[in-house]
Amino acid sequence: MTCALCGAKSHNVRTCPLPGRDRYLKAQEHARKIHSWSKQPQKGRKPPRLGGVNKKFKKQRAVQYSGAKKVELQKKIRNQNRKKTASLPQTLESQRAAVDTLQRLGFLQELPRICTTCRRGTFGESQITSTQQIFWRCIDSDCRKRVNVLDLASWLPDGVRRRGYSPFQLLHLLREYAALRGARPASLQATAISVGIHVTLVGPLFACLRGLEAAAGEKLSRSLQVKNAVEVDATSVRTVRIGKNSQTYKDQIALWKRKHPHAADPPHYLVHFRVLGACERGSGRMVIAPASLKVLPATAKPPQESIAEIAGPQVLEKLGQLARNV
Repeated sequence: MTCALCGAKSHNVRTCPLPGRDRYLKAQEHARKIHSWSKQPQKGRKPPRLGGVNKKFKKQRAVQYSGAKKVELQKKIRNQNRKKTASLPQTLESQRAAVDTLQRLGFLQELPRICTTCRRGTFGESQITSTQQIFWRCIDSDCRKRVNVLDLASWLPDGVRRRGYSPFQLLHLLREYAALRGARPASLQATAISVGIHVTLVGPLFACLRGLEAAAGEKLSRSLQVKNAVEVDATSVRTVRIGKNSQTYKDQIALWKRKHPHAADPPHYLVHFRVLGACERGSGRMVIAPASLKVLPATAKPPQESIAEIAGPQVLEKLGQLARNV
């Protein structure tokens, strides 16, 4: 150590024998205090904030990361999202108009002229219950059988039909489902809020509609043929991650290993679910068929369609005799 006062190497300034040691130490302490009083431009400096301060957002973040209150905040937000809005105004006239519209569109069958139970009486004028259900009653005094209007919707499964939709709500849900035109999946929560019903009533109906739409598309694809200039392509619609020891896809994994004997064994693979499509240029007519599964490492490029897949019976049978430039 070296003394800052006399320069000797045998002691420091606190043990220096010179008489001015105490005054020197007091001067150093006073200088440190003065330096601490002076404003330091970098002390406590924060980056500039763009825009105003959102105190509500700051409070929500504070509650979200404050331990026990996190569950309470999440429950509050979840209940707020589930909150139903005011139900759509439903009257007997609007319900009858909805029934006529559904029958005209083909979602409801025509009411039989004679009661199917007694085979004698006819049905009177439609009536409405307190739960906004529309029904017809047989006018025969010995029968008096009630027929709910949704019983005429044979395309709806019994589990969905018995959930208590009114014709007005059913028509509104069908319009909400068809308004997207396949651009993106319909939001169950947003649809439930707009109609004013619980979200659990929307999910089963939309699942039924998606199944009917898929069945109709498959039926159309089986009967459709394309001609003239046709473009054939394949695409992956979904990938599923599997382990290297998967027993479900062990044949596909073994096929990839035989084709790449010198490649290192990857930790996991991706199963590519693909579809083949043959599109007629200029008309938009397209035939879709499922393609074979492809198992590749996760770091590999997406699989390409092969000549064997395009020349398979799933695609070539759909090409008309006038098809060219495939």
